[in-house]
Amino acid sequence: MSGVFRSCPLLETVSLTAQGFVLISGLESIPADAPLPLRSLSLRRADLLQEDLENLLAATPRLEALRLVDMRTNKDASTGYSLSRLVQSLHNIPPRVEARFFDSEVSDVMYELDPTLTGWSFWGCDLTDKILSNLTDLTNVVTTLELHDIYTDKAGPSCRLHKYLCVSPHLLHLRAPRTAIMVEALDLHSRSHLIHKGYLPVDEKGKDKERKVRDWNMFRATCDHGQTQVWMCRKLRTLHFSIYSGTEPDFVSPARSRIVFGYLSRVCPNLQDLQITHPTQRGERGEVTYPALDLRLEGGLCLLAKMRQLRILRIGSFDSKLTAQPKDLSWMLGEASQKDKERMQQRALRKATVEGWEDWLKAEKADDDYWKDAVMCKRWRPESNPSDHVELWLREDLKTMGLLLDVKLMLDEMDCPGDNGLEYRGWPALRQISLNSAKESTRSPEKEFQRLFSSRFDFIRLGR
Repeated sequence: MSGVFRSCPLLETVSLTAQGFVLISGLESIPADAPLPLRSLSLRRADLLQEDLENLLAATPRLEALRLVDMRTNKDASTGYSLSRLVQSLHNIPPRVEARFFDSEVSDVMYELDPTLTGWSFWGCDLTDKILSNLTDLTNVVTTLELHDIYTDKAGPSCRLHKYLCVSPHLLHLRAPRTAIMVEALDLHSRSHLIHKGYLPVDEKGKDKERKVRDWNMFRATCDHGQTQVWMCRKLRTLHFSIYSGTEPDFVSPARSRIVFGYLSRVCPNLQDLQITHPTQRGERGEVTYPALDLRLEGGLCLLAKMRQLRILRIGSFDSKLTAQPKDLSWMLGEASQKDKERMQQRALRKATVEGWEDWLKAEKADDDYWKDAVMCKRWRPESNPSDHVELWLREDLKTMGLLLDVKLMLDEMDCPGDNGLEYRGWPALRQISLNSAKESTRSPEKEFQRLFSSRFDFIRLGR
């Protein structure tokens, strides 16, 4: 490593990542009286003597960001780290340094570190009770939180990350791609059970089962999944997480997708980077299912158009089947990307679809009213919880969340010209998007639309 610094005397950023542990040597020869210009150091799975790391830290007075990712900590006598000694070394780093770790053991010494640190990273899919307790005490200063693991964990109703978000008003960046939060935890009004008759299961004879929606979904409406608090992170700019359903693994109901999109668009309106993935799940018969958020109009993806600062959007899924049609997603394209005739045609198809929801909207309202005052149906009532500091405007805005009506109101706004006569444009800042794909690569909205509908869509004009 010392050879790298000699060959690149102006090097300011070093990031090393390995699948297995990689041995790093040569740092003992770096003289402390010849400081390096290094500003950012990130080591992941490094086999590095603590003396060498401390020597490197002493030679980098300009260091601003330090990330130690899954380092060897007491796993081998020859490379074991002393956390107390490491803490003392970190005390010698300039106050502006942002130290991060990927090890739950660090939670025991968090208070010994500089309490003004703004960024924390941990190895694991969810927060431990100890980390949650310590982070809660640091709520007013933590702006970046990362959780990383190689496996996806369906955290369940007791998800500590969800609890932390409900008390973290200053958080700006959350990257927890392997942490799966239950959609039921976001379902403030217990509406995930509202399924239109057309979405009821079909028996082997091809006839709809003779059961009312409210009876078929009683379990879904009576479960308490902790949906009594709302995330406080209104300033959040980056959000990477997984979503799953504890009561309907295959996400058949578009209501669940409406809840996810409706919740995020209101609670985190300032997002610039949003990435949602799905863990594989097991069905009632043990079969593997590949859930996916509903990208059709009734799924409510258009609700995310309220995020006017969104620049990156990725909704990943291992399910390669696409149920959406061009009319469901053409609203995300700018006027310059479509011919006038085809744009009007897509708008007419959207309007016809919404007009066909009339009976669905009536049935949904009747079913929602039925459950509104049911004792067994737990719903979010902020006025009964003094510790719930949700803004008044947000309480009002959340009332239609999860309903098909929520989507209709948004589509009506999108298809109605503004006061200046210009058409509504969703995501004016969006640069990269990926929908219904397991790959992490993203494209421009126009190119992603072409990828999704290349066999059914010929009116896109890609700019050069």
